[in-house]
Amino acid sequence: MELLLQLNKYGGRRNGEGLSSDDIAQIIKELPFEGEKEISESKIDPKGDASVIQASILGITNVFLLGNKIDKGIEDWIGVAKRIKYLVKTNELVAMDSDGAALLALEFVRNFEKLRSIQKTSEQEIALVDVSTPHGVGDDRKAEDLIVKPYNYYIFSFLINNEKQYITGVKPHGEVNLIKCFDACSTHGTRTKTTPQNGIRQVRRSMV
Repeated sequence: MELLLQLNKYGGRRNGEGLSSDDIAQIIKELPFEGEKEISESKIDPKGDASVIQASILGITNVFLLGNKIDKGIEDWIGVAKRIKYLVKTNELVAMDSDGAALLALEFVRNFEKLRSIQKTSEQEIALVDVSTPHGVGDDRKAEDLIVKPYNYYIFSFLINNEKQYITGVKPHGEVNLIKCFDACSTHGTRTKTTPQNGIRQVRRSMV
């Protein structure tokens, strides 16, 4: 999982003399994710001066492979999503890759359903901005790197509990929206009711 961050604590150094090795070690220690992490500085705008912190969480990759049904460890993934949400709430998350977006989408769906099983059935990535043009000699940016297409809109479809199909949209800064919810085995759709019931907003059937 890759994240682009603007950590307020390191703002002056990030846009001045750069992060020291001690800064990088401290960021690795402070980031609320387990496992090995890599930290570097990058510029989103090739012609700009402001830098962002690029964090690679090496232990989180290929989250919810397309078509794979998951019925174990769901709460662990929710825990990771909540850590991403913390960065959203503190306005320190600039952008994230599809792994991070999928986790936020799952955490969002959990507001409506008790998750017994999940299966990602489709995924679409829309690049709202492309800054892949090389900005200097020796530039090693690749077209697939998050830093060159940081402002992506992600659309995911999840089959939940073999019963409902949720389609969600995730914005670059972490906002998640419900696009549609369908009964998995019906031509009729469903709509959301926001009245909480046992702590969960219920999704009830209606014709579409």
